[in-house]
Order: sequence, then C-alpha cells, then structure tokens
Amino acid sequence: MTTHDVPPYVGALLETVEGKLLFQLRDNMPGIFAPGMITTFGGSVLQGEDPQRAALRELKEELELELPIRDVCLWGEYAHRHEPFGIIHHHYIFHAREIVRASLVLKEGQAIIELARTDDREKFPFVPLVLLLLEEFCGNSENAARLARQSGFSVKRNLTEGS
Repeated sequence: MTTHDVPPYVGALLETVEGKLLFQLRDNMPGIFAPGMITTFGGSVLQGEDPQRAALRELKEELELELPIRDVCLWGEYAHRHEPFGIIHHHYIFHAREIVRASLVLKEGQAIIELARTDDREKFPFVPLVLLLLEEFCGNSENAARLARQSGFSVKRNLTEGS
C-alpha cells in the first residue's frame, strides 16, 4: 500500500462567538473509526477535491453549516504512520471562528460537545490527534509535543508556530 491508498482526512476546529470549541461525539457503533470518542467534524477528502473545499463540504453534511471559503483557514497539517503496513495518513485541520452554536443541526454523531479552553481535557475520550490539537490551540506546547511523541503524529506545518 502507498500513501495514496488512504485519502487524507480534513477536520474543522470550530470556535463559537463565545470562544468555546465545538467537537463531535462519534456514534458508538462497531465498524466505524473511533466509536464513542470525541473528534473534529470532518471526513475524507474525495479524489480530486481540495482539502479546504472538503472541509466545507463535511461541515455542510454534518452540521448544515455553510461558510464562505475565506472563513475556513488552514490551522495545520499532520501525518501519522499506521503500522504494521507503514501507511502514512495525512490530516488537514482547519479553523473557523464566530460559529453560532444554536444555528447548527447535528446530522452525524451522537452530540455536539462544547468545551471552554480551560476545561479539563483529560476526562474526555478524545481521539489522540484532537487532544494534541487542543493542547496546541490552548498554547500548551510542551503537552502538545509530549502527545505528538506518544501518539506518533508528526507536525508537517503548524500555522501557530509560523512554519
């Protein structure tokens, strides 16, 4: 298998007008990725699709959220090697601000989880990349680096660090 066999993932870090962060509590069904865990809203990039447009499509599909392309900015690029096959899975994470929580209609997942930056993240069942993103987003670079090492994620480009 090559890296082209696994479509890239796009996720959206959504920030409300009140400054809270919104996530998806995944369905708790066998056979899906990360059942019952908290992750970003998002999904796979379709063949020939630009990652930013894929993020916009996924937000519309999962939340009935339609945003102009200028309002969804790339936050960072991450890569993760899946063993034992050595497949590298790429993740593009986008950031959108000033989201009105009451306007969202949940179409996928069990619930929309709303968190303040100061909430205790350790008590929630986050997908490893999302916990890493939260630590970066909240300015906890030491925790983020530790989580990256533990989970095997490499940061290709983190826009908060100006790279």
